[in-house]
Amino acid sequence: RVYVTGTTTQFLQTTPGAYQSAATNDNAENTFVTRLKANGSVDYVTYLGGGVPAGIAADNSGSAFITGALYTGTYPTTPGAYLSSGSSWLARLNAAGTGLIYSTFTSGSNACCIAVDAAGEATVAVQNLAAAANFEVIRFNPQGTGVTFSETLPGSSLPSALALDGAGNTYVVLSA
Repeated sequence: RVYVTGTTTQFLQTTPGAYQSAATNDNAENTFVTRLKANGSVDYVTYLGGGVPAGIAADNSGSAFITGALYTGTYPTTPGAYLSSGSSWLARLNAAGTGLIYSTFTSGSNACCIAVDAAGEATVAVQNLAAAANFEVIRFNPQGTGVTFSETLPGSSLPSALALDGAGNTYVVLSA
């Protein structure tokens, strides 16, 4: 399967049963998620609140993990979310694209990339624009209610990519 995310206005054709069938921000940026089947046909298309997505990953069960930043509009959080407000966010859609497993804000004000391990823990990189000389790598539990790892690293820009290995190590790719 192929997972795609991006921004659109209020004119996206969603699929029946989609988590969110209408845009929440009129004439503004709305995140969408599309999953394609192996043959290229559409599996699902859904809106996912306001904001600009920065990365998408999937786990073995088919859940889509999306991270991004909220610049305008609104963004949904789920009960028990790690943070209920902020600028950078992380969401986990169920495998059918019909509901959120969780949606939370993260620390930082700008997100860049995401990776998911076999246990369903999502790792994201975020930057606090007020402290642009550093970024943070954060790993969330599978429920999105807590952080299992967090490390602040020096860097004048966000990483280009994140990767995880089978032992749980995180690799950060920085641009020169």
